[in-house]
Amino acid sequence: MSFFPMMASGLVLLNDEATGETWIGGTCAAYVTRRTVLTAGHCVPDGRIPYVHLPGLKEPQRALRVSRHEASDVALLHLPASGEELSTQVYRPLSPDFTLIDGGDFLGHGYPVEGSANALPVGRLFKGHFQRYFGYEPPSGGSGYFAAEMSTPAPAGLSGGVLAYANEPDVAVAVVTTNVDSWVTIDRFESVEREGQVYREEIRRVVSYGIAAMLTGLGPWLEAELSGT
Repeated sequence: MSFFPMMASGLVLLNDEATGETWIGGTCAAYVTRRTVLTAGHCVPDGRIPYVHLPGLKEPQRALRVSRHEASDVALLHLPASGEELSTQVYRPLSPDFTLIDGGDFLGHGYPVEGSANALPVGRLFKGHFQRYFGYEPPSGGSGYFAAEMSTPAPAGLSGGVLAYANEPDVAVAVVTTNVDSWVTIDRFESVEREGQVYREEIRRVVSYGIAAMLTGLGPWLEAELSGT
């Protein structure tokens, strides 16, 4: 059976036991088996109970355990065994001889959150290329990690989505983590004096780029977490 990113990707749902409220934490994807899923670490914050809804499941499954990487914004969720598995629809790990592709095309499936708070997200396939690889430092502080800059924005809800190079769409190479905005001036600014006040006006165009945590170098950690050691 062919690999379909949409069949390997699902939703992370967060539950508050005190209030019973449930909301969307982000995207995730089955990794190696249908009982382990990759997502972004910030999609599964402490104090919330994560559930995972993958295609083929009648209802979301509560994660038995959450493994968070100590530096990168990557997490692995461990799920109970299920008799409803689509065993071929999983992402494979990087091979030992993996090398980065400069400007490599990527694709991945995710669930951007749009519209009202109660609107169900629509799954979409995202395609683009990695513009650069670099050491990303979160503006809010915390550990930096090796990341890729995407040529496309990462809308809310896409965080946690797994990306693969287009030539090997079933090999996980990165996990979407955040979005950054840049701007460029497209028109000159003007000084306008009104009642003794000087105003500066400038027309800018905002450009958004998605950021994805690369899985390069995380192989030993992922393997250890998969084996439970």
